[in-house]
Amino acid sequence: MRVLRVWVWLALLPGMTATETARAAAHSTAGQQPAAPASQMTSGMDIASYVSELDRISGVVAHLDRAPAEIKPLRQSLPKVWLVHKSGQSFEVATSWLDSALETMETTSVVRPSLQADIQNRLKILRQQAEALAHAGSGPQPDEARARLENILRRREFRSVRGPTWWDQAREWFWSLVQRILRKLFGWMPQLLKADKILVWCVIALAFVVLTLGLRLWLLRASALRVLEIKDAMPPGKSWRDWADQAFAAAAEGHYREAVHAAYWAGIYRLEELGVWQLDRSRTPREYLGLVARAATAPSTVVPSSTRGTGATHAVGEAREPVGRSERAAALAKLTRSLETTWYGYQPASAGDFREAVSQLEALGCRFPSNLQNASS
Repeated sequence: MRVLRVWVWLALLPGMTATETARAAAHSTAGQQPAAPASQMTSGMDIASYVSELDRISGVVAHLDRAPAEIKPLRQSLPKVWLVHKSGQSFEVATSWLDSALETMETTSVVRPSLQADIQNRLKILRQQAEALAHAGSGPQPDEARARLENILRRREFRSVRGPTWWDQAREWFWSLVQRILRKLFGWMPQLLKADKILVWCVIALAFVVLTLGLRLWLLRASALRVLEIKDAMPPGKSWRDWADQAFAAAAEGHYREAVHAAYWAGIYRLEELGVWQLDRSRTPREYLGLVARAATAPSTVVPSSTRGTGATHAVGEAREPVGRSERAAALAKLTRSLETTWYGYQPASAGDFREAVSQLEALGCRFPSNLQNASS
């Protein structure tokens, strides 16, 4: 029994053959219809007639288990192929599989029920294929299709999709021109296809070099200006009293930033007078602070103020006896911090800042008349 069923399936394998790949079509009707002559089937039929023929055969096969005498007439009504016409095309659907299955049903009653179900299933598949073929050409109209396409392209996922911009077109034109010129001069250069990417990286590298050089020049210029400020701050022949005169004059006019600046250099010159160091125009304020901090922890020779600073009389005042090394370091640290905040940091200075600078000068041994101290307040 199992071997016989396998043989029957092998008989059903030769299927539908067509001059073009075909899918057959249409609509199911119930009931048994009269057989059509084989000569009429071979002349060709449309999709609707083909579907009707499939329905007719399916209806007859449905009763073959109870009326096996109808098998022979059904076989006689089958043509060798069904010739189906659709939109100027012709499709040939072989019927040899159906004739072989009906012959087996006629001679072997034991497999009749299973072959009956198999034939109906295959006829059903052919009918579904015919329906798909019938609707294959009934697509939307061009205007309707364009409207659907525009609606799809307006969705969020397609918003970034765009055609080439004017920049893309200009770049393409430029590289096409370069390629034509180089082909005339040197012949074809395959590596030119990568020139676009090479140009981009060259521009990036050039921009980086220009930015680096610009930053370096700016730093050098800023450093030079800083050195010039320090050098200009120490003209020859000045003393701490001259700087103090300048500081009080600026404070009297309300220019407290300049007053704090002059007060700092009065302190530097005062410490030079005390013999802490020799003035050096290449030193920065932080270097001066480092020197006085190291001097505070090391023995040093203090030159009495009575041996230095002799010269013209100043209205600012005189110097007291030398102060201790730790006092010098603390006073200069406060003066340096005030200078960095107001002079180099461009923070606004006030009368209080100048009074604090004057108090640090007094800590370094500078003595000011009381009328000048009141003028600074």
